[in-house]
Amino acid sequence: MVIEYHCDTPSGSARGINSEGHLARAAREANPGDWYKVQGNFDNDVVWKADGTQEKPIYLDFTDAKMKNMVFLIEANGVRVYRGDWRNAQVTIEGNHNRVARCHFRDGRPGGNSAKFNSAVLITRRASRNRVDHCLVERWRGRAIRQARAQDGAMDNIMDHNHMRNMSDGKNSNGREAMQIGSGHTEMAAEQDFNTHIVYNLIEDYDMESEAISIKANGN
Repeated sequence: MVIEYHCDTPSGSARGINSEGHLARAAREANPGDWYKVQGNFDNDVVWKADGTQEKPIYLDFTDAKMKNMVFLIEANGVRVYRGDWRNAQVTIEGNHNRVARCHFRDGRPGGNSAKFNSAVLITRRASRNRVDHCLVERWRGRAIRQARAQDGAMDNIMDHNHMRNMSDGKNSNGREAMQIGSGHTEMAAEQDFNTHIVYNLIEDYDMESEAISIKANGN
């Protein structure tokens, strides 16, 4: 396994996104190789459906953006989500060959709204060969990074070099692990191996659960 430490960017000029309407349109119409710089404040959920490819991913640079109380759902393949301030905001991955890197997730408040903010990053369904890396998750009151409710074919996801800190409220209740792979007996009993890689992550100042990392799946 070869691990890249930098956030790759394409050559050429980036297109600007500075409104929720523009972001929603790009989510439908972007093409492989497109590069966007997202700016401004966003608080409505986004469903990203436009596919990139392994050779020409779609790049989304959120350096100058602030996301709050929203879910960014990737139902596509070949999308790169880089940086940004994600306050009580979640990235959910349901596609393949996506990457979430160097994002700052903070102040998550699980519960309500179908508990959609239970995780900072959620990899689910048949999502495979995705990577979550070099993200900072702090003051989060649910799980930080999670692969759960996986279906047949989900495998080869990587979670590396993430930093989870200041996850402490003194309650120590169930269901708030810093990292979780698999979510129940169905996945534990499945014959398929997830082959999820958990590499060089740092967890500190944590007392949310008796388990910092929960593994409920095979072949990791």
